[in-house]
Amino acid sequence: MADFSDPVGPPTHVGVVDPDQDLNGDGVPDTVVVHPGSPMSEMLHGFLDEPSTAVVSDFDGDGIADHITAFEDDGGYSAWQLVSGDDAGWTVTDRGSL
Repeated sequence: MADFSDPVGPPTHVGVVDPDQDLNGDGVPDTVVVHPGSPMSEMLHGFLDEPSTAVVSDFDGDGIADHITAFEDDGGYSAWQLVSGDDAGWTVTDRGSL
């Protein structure tokens, strides 16, 4: 998996296209599941080193993803959070194996 724990430069913006799940319970769809080979999987190329399934969420409703969790075929996973401010960029918040 790509390591975004020490981001360099401006954050990469990933749009959340046609969200269909409401993970934070506010009644507004904020999450989409991205499968290998789907058009949105190309947008996640820097996060996914091999064909993977990812859960992409926009919890603040601005149309830009602020959380991505990617699941690899071997059971590994990584989660990233988009951080703003002086340390703007993607930061790994969790990583492991299922």
